[in-house]
Order: sequence, then structure tokens, then C-alpha cells
Amino acid sequence: MPNTQVPTDSDFSGPQNLEFKGKVALEALKGLKTVNELAGQYQLHPTQISQWKRQVQRGAKNLFASAKGKGQDHEATQAKLYEEV
Repeated sequence: MPNTQVPTDSDFSGPQNLEFKGKVALEALKGLKTVNELAGQYQLHPTQISQWKRQVQRGAKNLFASAKGKGQDHEATQAKLYEEV
């Protein structure tokens, strides 16, 4: 009897699987295929792909927000060091 259990997010832990999750999420973001088409292609549940897609979207916002904040911190540190000199 074939295994019909749908993989969960915990089934995709580890470095190689993080790359896989990112690949699938980016394909979903591109929009060249529907989530249902990707689910069939990768044998995943559509909800799983949608969750990964949302994680990438949120992560991208945080990535650019934190990069902006780091630049401001750098400028403040640099100004403080110049005052000491």
C-alpha cells in the first residue's frame, strides 16, 4: 500500500531541505505556475507551499529593514568614534 501521508514542514529541516524550501517558495513567488501546479510537481500540499511563500515574503521585508537599520547603526558608531578622536 503506497504512503499517502503529506509531508510537513518538519520533514524539510536541514541545509539541503532549506534550499529546497527556498527554491519552491521562489517559484511560487514568480507566479509562472500556480501553487496547485507546484504542489503536484513537488508532491507537496498547496498549503505548505503557500506557507513557505509567505515566509519568504516576510523574510525579505525583514532583510531589507535590518540592512537599513545596520547602516544607521554604523553611521552612529562612526560619528561616535570621530568625536573620540
